[in-house]
Amino acid sequence: MTLFHQICGSLGSAALMSGFMIGSALAATLGASYGIYSGFELCEGRALRPGSEEYADSEKYQFRAWDWDRPGNIRELVRRVNEIRHEHRALQSDWMLRFHATNNPEIIAYTKTAPDGADWVLTIVNLDPRHTQHGLVDVPVDEDVFAVRDLLDDTSYTWHRGWNYVRFDPETRQGHILCLPTPCT
Repeated sequence: MTLFHQICGSLGSAALMSGFMIGSALAATLGASYGIYSGFELCEGRALRPGSEEYADSEKYQFRAWDWDRPGNIRELVRRVNEIRHEHRALQSDWMLRFHATNNPEIIAYTKTAPDGADWVLTIVNLDPRHTQHGLVDVPVDEDVFAVRDLLDDTSYTWHRGWNYVRFDPETRQGHILCLPTPCT
């Protein structure tokens, strides 16, 4: 059983949606290629039986007519993350993945750089779908003060060399996908 199935299998509905957001952000930014099954955007994740990785309502043996507008979906997040992947070559390669220190074990941080060095993206994700997490992330930028832009919502932050503060509330934000200064555009 995968970690994703272990986590999501024991969550209530709000935390389940948060778990799917975590899974989407990690899958889309850690690997150069990824895929999701039909229904993922709707947070469909009921296991076929306890301990199974197979979904009870998958399209493996049946055709499903999904209600794509039903409440509790993460369609917009999946759409935006796919746009980010398309726009940033750093997320289209596995060659330049580097993990960065955090002072909270529930927060993961990593950068990916395009093979030619022309694109640099920092992803920071809260791994806890139930609780607000906060902490410091060691950012690998060699400037005293610099701006980072969150590609998910186009919010800019002023950060500093070394450790920077992040806070993630599962009901509002599970992570950041940040464009780092030079070479990001």
